[in-house]
Amino acid sequence: MTSSNSRTHPLRRDALIALVAERQHGVASRRQLLDAGLSEDAISRRIASGLLHPRYRGVYAVGHPALSSDGLLMAAVLAAGPGSALSHRSAASLLGLRATARRAIDVVSPRQPPERAGITGHRSRLLGPEDLTAVRGIPVTTVARTLADLAPLLDSRGLDRVWRRAEELRAIDVFAIARQLRPGRAGTAALRRLLAAADEGLLATLTRSELEILFLELVAAAGLPTPLMNVPIDAAGGRYEVDALWPSVRLVVELDGWSVHGTRSAFEDDRRRDADLARAGFRVVRFTWRRVVTDPVVVGTTLADLLR
Repeated sequence: MTSSNSRTHPLRRDALIALVAERQHGVASRRQLLDAGLSEDAISRRIASGLLHPRYRGVYAVGHPALSSDGLLMAAVLAAGPGSALSHRSAASLLGLRATARRAIDVVSPRQPPERAGITGHRSRLLGPEDLTAVRGIPVTTVARTLADLAPLLDSRGLDRVWRRAEELRAIDVFAIARQLRPGRAGTAALRRLLAAADEGLLATLTRSELEILFLELVAAAGLPTPLMNVPIDAAGGRYEVDALWPSVRLVVELDGWSVHGTRSAFEDDRRRDADLARAGFRVVRFTWRRVVTDPVVVGTTLADLLR
């Protein structure tokens, strides 16, 4: 039986292939060519006639062999298979975090990428949609994921330079970077150092909902019971909404950011609030946003002691 793709009109097939190549800087994969309506034999004939030029196994330059730098990067991503993206030093170069990239192209994939000359493949089981973006149509890891991938590879001076460049580009996403920090992951300590040294203005970009997500992830990682969040409590001085509450032990946690709690009036209000809650029989503990982001192990240990 003839497939519907093989019955595609030749002009339509050529138009589809041209569109794919245009969007991908002059390259297409074998799978894409088959989806456009070419048969395996037709692909072989086009290779023989010079209409397709193999770049990697299963990846072709369409029309002519000369590829731009973006075309070479796109070809490497296609060669690594579905779900792959430019990563590590190559990603840093494409994202504008480093001036140059090394000759070998770094590509990360959720499965082990096939070995290809000129491509350094990286396998990551933790590669999710939140780790990926695109630059000029080329799949690439986000700034946060790229920083996490580079952290174990660069010395402190090199990582500092990349971080400063990301700051210049206003590309630092504190929430996204914090979610890359996992106990035992190489480079985590280096990134925590950079976050700890960041100014308050940068940490203030973390929204309250993002901070709550990081706090709940911290609680789960410490093996602690999940608190109630944003709970109203009636006390002598009025009704207060607390950030986190473990009602069985009457423990309240407040998550403080400098932009909200750094003024004299806010300081006084917080102390009055804490005193009212204490009179109502609650223990109140405050953690700054910086501690939650950069020192989660100590925060988790403190909570574990308080919950005993």
